[in-house]
Amino acid sequence: MDRKELIALKLQMGINPFMQVSPNILRAMWHQLNIESVNARRNQSSAMPHPNSLDPNHLVV
Repeated sequence: MDRKELIALKLQMGINPFMQVSPNILRAMWHQLNIESVNARRNQSSAMPHPNSLDPNHLVV
């Protein structure tokens, strides 16, 4: 990972670009954020009612 990529990744993650952080630590943090993002999307979509799971007597207006 070159210097420009490291700075871009730090900025995306809200980290001061001048802070010294190991590239391996940045990758691990990025990976964890991606996992949390996927889990949040799954939880959000599973919390929303699905049309097939509604009671057939339930009318949505």
